[in-house]
Amino acid sequence: MSKTRANRPALDTVTYPRIELFRPNVCIIVVNKDGKFLLGRRNTREDHWQFPQGGMNINPFKKPNERDVILNGLRELKEELGIKRRSLEVIGVLKHTYEYRFDKLKRYEGRLYVGQRQRFLLVRFLDADHTVSIPKAAKAELIDYRWCEKAHLQTWAAPKRYIGYKPAIEEVVKLLEKT
Repeated sequence: MSKTRANRPALDTVTYPRIELFRPNVCIIVVNKDGKFLLGRRNTREDHWQFPQGGMNINPFKKPNERDVILNGLRELKEELGIKRRSLEVIGVLKHTYEYRFDKLKRYEGRLYVGQRQRFLLVRFLDADHTVSIPKAAKAELIDYRWCEKAHLQTWAAPKRYIGYKPAIEEVVKLLEKT
């Protein structure tokens, strides 16, 4: 190994650990007064339904706290479905987390990510259904929505999403029994 001033190794001879960066993400489980779950249809495929979700505006090296999850989750619901804060009761941040890899590296805000690390937020929708209004933006991620019984979530949710949802849904059922 070649040496530089002060006996430090030259940069070209040092091996650095590979850091795989997972994008912080919040997945929002919205349940209405009838106990149905809200699913949104992605703009990319006709048959791809999922819970609303999105990247968290936090440092990806920082572990998100409960406040981060709640604030980012409420922002995502407003952006993607036009749901205002006053239409929601925040029940809480779930214990379950889900980490998954992308098919290929993706760039968000100048950083390359190998996948996403999801935290789950549970909220109750208190308003009338007509207050859900998907913005008509050219790059809208969700283009439609539906309310779905728990028994039908596996049928409607995209299979690659449902894998991560299943433990969260089990946690939700236990929480809702208490409220």
